[in-house]
Amino acid sequence: MSYFLTIDGGTTNTRYTLWDQTDEVIGTYRQDTGVRISAVTGSADAYRQNLAEGIRQILEKSQISDHEIRAVYASGMITSSLGLQEVPHIPAPAGIKELAAAVQPVQFPEIFPEPIHLIPGVKNAMSTGMDMMRGEETEVIALLAALSEQNVSAPNVGSSRSFSRLIILPGSHNKFIWVSPEGKIERCRTTLSGELIDALSHHTILADAVEHTFAPSDYDPEWLLAGARAADAKGLTAALFETRIHRMFDGLSSPQAAAFLLGAVLEEDLKVCSVADLPDEIIIAGKEPLRSAIVYLLKEKNLSHIREYIPDDKPLAGYGALLIAREKGDF
Repeated sequence: MSYFLTIDGGTTNTRYTLWDQTDEVIGTYRQDTGVRISAVTGSADAYRQNLAEGIRQILEKSQISDHEIRAVYASGMITSSLGLQEVPHIPAPAGIKELAAAVQPVQFPEIFPEPIHLIPGVKNAMSTGMDMMRGEETEVIALLAALSEQNVSAPNVGSSRSFSRLIILPGSHNKFIWVSPEGKIERCRTTLSGELIDALSHHTILADAVEHTFAPSDYDPEWLLAGARAADAKGLTAALFETRIHRMFDGLSSPQAAAFLLGAVLEEDLKVCSVADLPDEIIIAGKEPLRSAIVYLLKEKNLSHIREYIPDDKPLAGYGALLIAREKGDF
């Protein structure tokens, strides 16, 4: 039996997943540290030590030895200048074949005896306005595979599965990714919504109104929508200050105020959808409460063909990396 190891290297955390030959997850490990440590220390030495320790931990936890690992694939900020080694973004349009062809194996024997294969990020073509991603490209590959396995088709194109999609991946940075009927990433847009909400909730005058908490998963949809409508009518910053006004004079609870703030910020994000040529289907995956809040606000705009993808026990970034490795013939 041989196994496959994926590393999802982010800015603030790193996720390790061990897979068997049937694509089942047999072990996971997470470190609450990422490439930010390289920016803070001015060196990648500590980051590399963390990678070596993370691999050691997941192998020991799963009782797997080094020589049983057929290949190691990594994606995300681990491929940036702050990570293990910088890999240039490849230009869109890009799909699984283009990503597999651009994978770079690197040797760091102090981390792992065999090469670590780095998956590049994707950047927009100049004609579509510059933007980029590192890590989300593997999530897109996994999502497309999952939808294909479910035999999903868009209602307005009959039984054909050849249709365009907008994939929304919320998180610290919300990603809006347009995918062609051929399954290639065409372009993306990035916002700072997750970071902005976190900063507003902890480091501004609004922190007291929401009691220093991010929007709860059981947010009040009425106040989520009220925040979105306020941002649409008055602009984002005026709506944000209105969070404090409602808390002081309308008796809102802190969770309701947090929902209002969340709705205001996401409404600004969703202008990306309103100005773009909408595809046949919009798919929202990613973290809560952002995922379901975006679904709710999109449905309030009477947009059709919206699908919420609730992840199973397979991490999208890791599964996408596995599929890219298989395309390349490494697993």
